[in-house]
Amino acid sequence: MEGLLRPLVGPGIEIAMVPGRNIGRIHADPRQVEQVVMNLAANARDAMPSGGRLTLETYDVEVDEEYSKVHLQAKPRP
Repeated sequence: MEGLLRPLVGPGIEIAMVPGRNIGRIHADPRQVEQVVMNLAANARDAMPSGGRLTLETYDVEVDEEYSKVHLQAKPRP
């Protein structure tokens, strides 16, 4: 993915990829996930006109009752 992001963000922005370990699986269209990441990177680029560092990190989150109280769009696992 970094190969797609590098031309998009330009030379003044460092890209750091931090992949999580032993991450669970998701059910998603890979192209849609790619498009979301590209849109987020474009927004980050626009927010850093003087350059900076874009960090992309993945990790597992257990959505329980407490988490869903703080993150209203998340629903706890049944």
